[in-house]
Amino acid sequence: MQKFQELTRQLLSIPSFFDVSNSLPKHSRKRYSFRRPSQVDRIILHHSGSKGMSIDDIARFHVRDNKWPGIGYHIVINQDGTGYLVNKLDIQSYHCKGNNFRSIGICINDNCEHQVPTEKAEHMLCQILTVIALYFHEVDIFGHKELGSTKCPGYFFPLDEMKNHYQSIKQELFIS
Repeated sequence: MQKFQELTRQLLSIPSFFDVSNSLPKHSRKRYSFRRPSQVDRIILHHSGSKGMSIDDIARFHVRDNKWPGIGYHIVINQDGTGYLVNKLDIQSYHCKGNNFRSIGICINDNCEHQVPTEKAEHMLCQILTVIALYFHEVDIFGHKELGSTKCPGYFFPLDEMKNHYQSIKQELFIS
């Protein structure tokens, strides 16, 4: 669990990155399961598919309509480039069926099926992936659509760019 705690501390050191995990709507009885860092072997990238929804709105939707314990992601990035830890990293959240226990779910809060994410959101995602690479260099990155029947993270999501960024950071960190 210490690896998750260290990663969380590093994420929170990124300017404009905040922990709101304890303030979001949660189900009154249901709880997510805990997991160990060694069980995480992938990062799954998402878009919210919505325009103008707040993180509270997304959490409320996941709890009320989907009947989930809480919001489905671990990290959400708004269009203004602000990043949020929305679930503790040591829990399994519901963001990609069949892959939840083994993955960290990161969502850009935008509809990337219709438009490219903002530069600020992409920049924050790159910063987050750089920090994650320090602690989980053995993981792979997937777009949600690569693991399920969905268009997520959207046609205009820079999935290949993010995968290449992550690979180059891993090479830089572990070759030098």
